[in-house]
Amino acid sequence: MSEETIQEFLARSVSRFGKRTALIFGEKEMTYEEIDKESNRLANGLKSLGVTRGTKVAIMLPNIPEFVCAFFAIQKLAAIAVPMNTLYKGGEILYVLRDSGAETIITLANYVPAIQEVRHETNLKHIVSIGERDMLFADPSCKFLHLVVDKKNFTNIDELYYRMGDILLRIVDQLGVRDAWYKHRGSIRVNSNRLGGIVVQETERDYIITLSLFVEKLNLDDFIDVIWVPPEIRDRIVDPMTSIKEETGKAITHEEFRQLAVSAVGTVLERELYYGKLTRDESFAHQRRKGSSRK
Repeated sequence: MSEETIQEFLARSVSRFGKRTALIFGEKEMTYEEIDKESNRLANGLKSLGVTRGTKVAIMLPNIPEFVCAFFAIQKLAAIAVPMNTLYKGGEILYVLRDSGAETIITLANYVPAIQEVRHETNLKHIVSIGERDMLFADPSCKFLHLVVDKKNFTNIDELYYRMGDILLRIVDQLGVRDAWYKHRGSIRVNSNRLGGIVVQETERDYIITLSLFVEKLNLDDFIDVIWVPPEIRDRIVDPMTSIKEETGKAITHEEFRQLAVSAVGTVLERELYYGKLTRDESFAHQRRKGSSRK
């Protein structure tokens, strides 16, 4: 009797138990048929990226249903799964990606900045983001800059990220932070501590951008005690943070931040900024950004 492969096991399970519950995660349930369908969709997507037999695909996902679907998708292509611990930071991520030679990684949106910071030192070609499980801190210790920008202003999204990083670096430099640095699509950092970040969403015509900076020390203890936080988000919250006040000893007012932000945006985007009403598309993009922040 020949040994059964993982994909054959799933096919047999779908045939026998199709609509029965195969997976329970909190309040979410998935049947064998649903797992098969979702893993097929992902497998087709990976195949379009060039993933074939023997290709190594990294999986940096917590214990969530998406991990199961990703694992089966990789098996359906006879590729090789390379699971990664979601607690890994930059150096550990770099080591696994270089050691495995993975050219594709499947992960959550909130892990992407850390991966982007080391990507240029690996063979990584594709980052597949599954789900949006990220968090922005609407707290007095954080300052936010929301932008809705026509896509025509940028050659591609890579240029957008470079310019947004330049904007944040200009702001923190004016505030007296001298050792801040930024890697493409990563976070703004001082040494290895996160000082701020960039979140980008898209509509058909616009980029919806949120730039954030920690201006005072953010105390997460009470926040985590009161509000349930998914494990995969909690892992990233503990990413070492710093703030403008911790680095410079100075507090920043809202008006000071506003003036510096307007100046930096105008300089980097080479546009004169003025107050005015949002266009229809800008208003739609802004409302979408507000709606997603409430989820």
